[in-house]
Formats: sequence, C-alpha cells, structure tokens
Amino acid sequence: MTTDTLTSFLSWYFDHHPAHAAQVGSLEHYSTFGDFSSAAFEQRAREKGAWMARLEPLPRSVDRDLALSVLRGSLALEAWPGWRRDPQEYSGMVFFGLLGPFLHRLLPEDELVATAIAKLREVPSVFAAAEANLDRRSRRRWS
Repeated sequence: MTTDTLTSFLSWYFDHHPAHAAQVGSLEHYSTFGDFSSAAFEQRAREKGAWMARLEPLPRSVDRDLALSVLRGSLALEAWPGWRRDPQEYSGMVFFGLLGPFLHRLLPEDELVATAIAKLREVPSVFAAAEANLDRRSRRRWS
C-alpha cells in the first residue's frame, strides 16, 4: 500500500508539474510545459492538501518524508503564491524548459527538436496565463 500510494503521488506530481518531471528525466513529460491557468494552480494546491492527508498516515520512510516535505514547502508558499506575483514563474519555466532537454540529451537530437517545437507551440498560452494571473499590484517596478 505504501509503495502504491507513493507511486501514485509521484505520477500525479509529474503529470501536474511536467516541467519539473522533465528536469528529472521523465521523457514522457518532455513535450509540454503544463497548465498555467489560475484554475490549474488552485486545483493543484487543493490536491496537494489531499495528498498530504493520504501520505501522513503512512509508515515513515525516506520516500514518504520527502514527498511530505515537498508538499509542505509548496503549500507554505501558497500564502503568497509566486504565480500571482513573479513573472519568472512563467518565463523561467519556458526558458529552462526549452534548454533542459538539450543539456540532458536523453533523447536523440531529432526527438529533442520535436519536443522543443511542441513546447514552442505552448509558449503563447503560458505567457497569456502570466498576463491573466499576475497581480499588477504586486509586480515590481523596474526603473
């Protein structure tokens, strides 16, 4: 049960954080940045709370404790969410999401190019989400 629950959590986490999944070598997540809509951020936060409730009763293990640590850290940041105030949440994901697979070279070059093209098609929606999600009152003034 513990291994199944942790495997399910990791699968959920990768599917809802594909850019992070790709950074740690999940090839099936190389072709997308994921959903950056406010609804998706809010849904992920709710689901993280549900995952904490599922994982906390499990017997202590390094894997369980690491998963809970990731969830607790993420939920702690929800009080002042970066996706509402920091444009780098979007631009950084795009730039590093495009660069990372070429640095890791886990796929042949033609497949790397194909994944980059798929991600490039998503860039307008990522930046549209940034425009919709960022709270203008919390944006930094650069002068």
